[in-house]
Amino acid sequence: WQNIIASVSESVVILKFNKLFNYDIESSGIFKTLGFIVDTKIGLILTCKKIIGIGPTKIFAVFNNFEEILIKPIYIDPVHDFMFLKYDPLKLKFLKANCLNLVSNPNTIKLGLEFKIFCLNNNNLKNLNNLNDLNQFEENENTLNVLSGFVSKLDCNAPFYGPLSYNDFNTEYIQGLTYNSFNLLNKDDLDQRFLTSGSPVLDINGNVIALQTSSFINNNDTSTSTNFFLPLYRINYIFKKIQLNFNQNTLFKTITWVLRTFNECRKLGLQSSIESIAREKFPDINGLLVAKVILPFGPAFNKIREGDILISINNYDICSLIQIDEILDNSINEKISIVVERSGENIKLEIKVQDLFDVSPLKFLDVSGETFNNISYNVARHFNLPVKGVYLHKSNGSFLDIDISNCIIDSVDNNDILTLEDMIEIIKKIPDDKKIAISYRCLKNLNRQYFKITTIDKHWFKSFRVYEFDMKSGLWLFQDLDEKYYLPSLPIKKQLVHNMNFELNLLKDFYKQNFNVFNIIKSFVKLEIRFPFAIDSFPKSIKKCYGLIIDNSKGLVLVSRYYVPHDFCDISVEFNDSLSLPGKAIFLHPFQNYTIIKYDPSLISFESNFISATPNFRKSPNLNTIKKNLSVLFIGYDINFKLQIIETRIKDVTISNNIGVNPFSPYYKGCNIELIKVENNYIQTKCHMGVLCDIKTYEIIGLCILGRQQNAYNESYNMGIDIYHIIGIIMHFRQFNKVPKIRILECEFNTISVLKARIRGLTDERIGSPLPPDGDAIIVQSSHVNNPNTNVMDIPTLQPNDIILSINEIPVNRLADLDLMYYNKILNFTVVRKECELRFRVRTQEMQNTNHILIWSGLILQKPHLAIRQIMNNNNRFNLANPNHYHPGLPSGIFVSDVLEGSPGEFYNIQKNQFITHVNDIFTPDIESFKKVVSRFSILNHKSTENMMSYYLKLKVITLTGVEFVLPIQPNYYYSPTFEFRKDSTQNSWF
Repeated sequence: WQNIIASVSESVVILKFNKLFNYDIESSGIFKTLGFIVDTKIGLILTCKKIIGIGPTKIFAVFNNFEEILIKPIYIDPVHDFMFLKYDPLKLKFLKANCLNLVSNPNTIKLGLEFKIFCLNNNNLKNLNNLNDLNQFEENENTLNVLSGFVSKLDCNAPFYGPLSYNDFNTEYIQGLTYNSFNLLNKDDLDQRFLTSGSPVLDINGNVIALQTSSFINNNDTSTSTNFFLPLYRINYIFKKIQLNFNQNTLFKTITWVLRTFNECRKLGLQSSIESIAREKFPDINGLLVAKVILPFGPAFNKIREGDILISINNYDICSLIQIDEILDNSINEKISIVVERSGENIKLEIKVQDLFDVSPLKFLDVSGETFNNISYNVARHFNLPVKGVYLHKSNGSFLDIDISNCIIDSVDNNDILTLEDMIEIIKKIPDDKKIAISYRCLKNLNRQYFKITTIDKHWFKSFRVYEFDMKSGLWLFQDLDEKYYLPSLPIKKQLVHNMNFELNLLKDFYKQNFNVFNIIKSFVKLEIRFPFAIDSFPKSIKKCYGLIIDNSKGLVLVSRYYVPHDFCDISVEFNDSLSLPGKAIFLHPFQNYTIIKYDPSLISFESNFISATPNFRKSPNLNTIKKNLSVLFIGYDINFKLQIIETRIKDVTISNNIGVNPFSPYYKGCNIELIKVENNYIQTKCHMGVLCDIKTYEIIGLCILGRQQNAYNESYNMGIDIYHIIGIIMHFRQFNKVPKIRILECEFNTISVLKARIRGLTDERIGSPLPPDGDAIIVQSSHVNNPNTNVMDIPTLQPNDIILSINEIPVNRLADLDLMYYNKILNFTVVRKECELRFRVRTQEMQNTNHILIWSGLILQKPHLAIRQIMNNNNRFNLANPNHYHPGLPSGIFVSDVLEGSPGEFYNIQKNQFITHVNDIFTPDIESFKKVVSRFSILNHKSTENMMSYYLKLKVITLTGVEFVLPIQPNYYYSPTFEFRKDSTQNSWF
């Protein structure tokens, strides 16, 4: 065996590939499997179909000497679990590969025959615990193990992998037992069954006797596995056709036959005379074929029934599934004569044989961030459905509201859907940003129909393409429809809001009669926020919450920034469950955890009994308004969107800076604010939006909004904010009707006790000056950035552990005194640093939100946002490397906010929350320079589709902890084009 394995291993290849779209039952992502060379002249590789699938993919073959070549599928069997891939032999420069011999007579396989198969290394990236494990994984991920075994069973039915997988049928399988070299595998891990898929099954002479398709670890003994092999009957037939350059169309089989033993056939009505003839003519068989599934509305529908026993086709007696293939191969689009036995009676039928691709073409629609395809024969067969209808595998994009996977779309925008062409024609007529109704059924429960309202998005997701597979080129050719059929959003007409809020009618008379309370309740609006991509590290999602109208005449709504962390989104403002209007996030406070949204108030009118005025805020609040044990009235909504009016008391006033940024999901967090806690536990834990009112005047003195506690579990917390912090912004909007410009100090402040302040150098004279009510002092907890192009020691700046004494000669007694930073360009600080009292001027910075997004090779690139600068703190090591650094404290100005599934970025292991600093050793400090460098190399390789998919770039990336990597990436502009979004600050809109 040693010599056989050594020679054969040179012909076994590892196939690494990424699935670029959610197509049929396949999800996008990164995968690998095995294959082996069967022809070196034309470059043919044989492998399993169920791993690679039939959708768009980019496949690389890694040969024994670690040469890597781009390959493409040239034949995908629509029924059986095999496919042929083609590589260019001329590109294999350093290995003289040999092809493996496929035995011409698979009947030579006998029980007890010893065989060898290959197995991929079972390391799993998900289970890596440290850097050493990662190094071992990178060294061993492309290595092979050899497993030994014996044939344990012949003439098995095809294995079943589940209803949403590619399952073989109408063929016989071979079963074998192998001894594992990996005893510690988790037997519950479904991925382990495919570690050997695509391996050749070798005999002692080095011949391939079957194709390994799957391996199941035995429950009682994990040291052994049960393996299933696909015999070579059909593979040899197609292989010879390909070698002769003959275009073979696979037949469409609308009946699933299974092998049943004679005793089971007798229970279904098999006559003794027929059994005697079969046993005499075929002495080696133990049973006959029985119809298991009849495809609805197929050629055999209402002719052959489940349980019919197959006797003959075209006067040839049938005893095996292999005979069926041989007869049907010569009967495309012709009628065949079939004899079946049903309940002891012979029935003769004529059925027409259909071509698979005429019934279920390889075609799909990519629109609004989602993919749709016709129901495939594979899905129809498993769920006993006709091959009619449009299938949605995984909800995404505009259809993210459909939170159930594997659905059949019945209607879109009140139009019935029967085919993909129906879907295309309907989508053409739907304008951008239109809300439509969708009805669908889930495959798990086809008896129940679901209904959803969703918004068709044609501005974030501009792609409107129809893809169709071309067997000759191995590519999915597409037709662009976006420019020709793009319809802009329709103008919005003024609408009337009806009084349909039953909760208001159930209020106590006291609250109904109190104008302030009733007006506050009517000022709440429901918001739906749709995030198309993960920007500022915030995941793509749909969020629903309540906001508070702070100015009716100008259409301003205040909401927690937990729900609207950035403005790269679509916002819908719903009034009283009666109508909705589009909104825009026009102001995002950098520290205080709230966002202000604007809608057009001229487009809405109210019924007379529902007209509301702007809520009554306390106009001249002071910092001593809210304190411990103060009685307040909470008015707001809980997590179930139910109105709550509760009297409670203030429990505590604390600060926000004990909350850190989660390094795994570094999106927005509030800081530098005083938080209010109330005694009522239900408000504190279950109510995500509301106001705190004075118990006597019912004026709003505080807001309760949801914040984020950024730990490993991304938990949230409820917080109250004194209206003192917000009233200035509200009054600015009311007086000037424009967005205020906020300036910040990129520092986080905290409080320390007097004892700790004394140890750090606070003098007795200063301790005698006015202190905060709780006796704490304000300290700089962290500083996010340094001053660019300067040394830290040249110009005084705030540094960690500085004790703040005063700002602009105003004593700093509590955290709220720091609000001065928002409205001043220059601040005069008095601080204690290392037992010395210092006075210096500090320039505040104008806060800029993310305004430029580049989606390249599946990488969502942007300038580092505030949360990244918070997590990096005062990281001087990046400045030392480049004294003229564009982004002080950061490796570069290119941050990877997310990586799309199945994209080239994911394929080459570029991860989110990393910085890109160089492309092909050229420094790229920002997105503009990155675009220029990438374009320079891509232009040289855009002359052909093959070149577009076959050149490499070298990226230098740095993690948040400063670890540097150099990673190659091969862009795929054909399937993964580049998109760019910019924000027009004058119009407050993206384009």
